[in-house]
This record gives sequence, structure tokens and C-alpha cells, in this order.
Amino acid sequence: DGRCRRAPARLGNGEPRMNVSLTLSSYLVGTGSSVWGITNITGLDDVVVKAADTELHFANGVVASRDYLAAHPIIADLITQGTTQAEAEAAAHALRTAWLPTVTDSTLTAVFAGTSHSITGRSRGVVFDRKQAVAGIIRAQVTFLNTF
Repeated sequence: DGRCRRAPARLGNGEPRMNVSLTLSSYLVGTGSSVWGITNITGLDDVVVKAADTELHFANGVVASRDYLAAHPIIADLITQGTTQAEAEAAAHALRTAWLPTVTDSTLTAVFAGTSHSITGRSRGVVFDRKQAVAGIIRAQVTFLNTF
């Protein structure tokens, strides 16, 4: 068709990475991070589902009732890039510390499509896949609950 197509940016192991960054507790992952790349993210622009099937005739929170929008999870899949096993393990420890589950609201900063967004909510933690840790590759999934 004559159109020029650019290949997606790739991590050191060949996986495509997204041009997105997330910062929580001053810890950066994604674009700009020397350790963590983002391979997938959901929840930034997904459809918000209400917690109940009751019709809401006013904006969310205008009328005191139980018909509020549900909290919205943001989930990012991460992978270490260009690291040794020791560097990957140190990065995993720092990531776990930054994304500890909280009971109070904090701010997640998401930068994508050239725009910065501040999102209020609570970290729900991180889970790791260390199957390839000996090669310096650790995968992680972080979850943040957007409480609006």
C-alpha cells in the first residue's frame, strides 16, 4: 500500500514497550526508566462500569445514594530491561517498596500521548515473575485503584 510502517520500540529481550510512564512515590517506571519498561497497561482509558445497575440521572456524587461509579483499577505489566540478575533484584525490591498497598489516597502520575495526568487512588501492590531472573529479566504487574 506504499505506507511506511515503523516497528514498535523493543526491550532488550525483543518485547515491544509502550511510550508511557508511571510515577508513584517518586519511583518511575516506563519511558525514562533505565530499568523498568511497560509492555501493557489497562485502565487509563477504559470504560468505567457502575457498581450498580440503577440509572443515575445526575453526575456521580451529586446525590447521596449508593449508585456511585466503581473504583477503577489501573494495571501495568512491567519487565526489566538490560540488567544483570543483581540489578534486576534490586529494582524489584525498590518497585515493591514504592508500590506497597496503602489505605490512604496517593497520586499516580501517568504520562502518555504527550500529556501528564494525576490520578488519585491507592496502590494495591505488585506481583513478580522471576522465572528468568538469572538472565536479569524480571516481570512484574502493578495495580493502582483509581478512587476518583
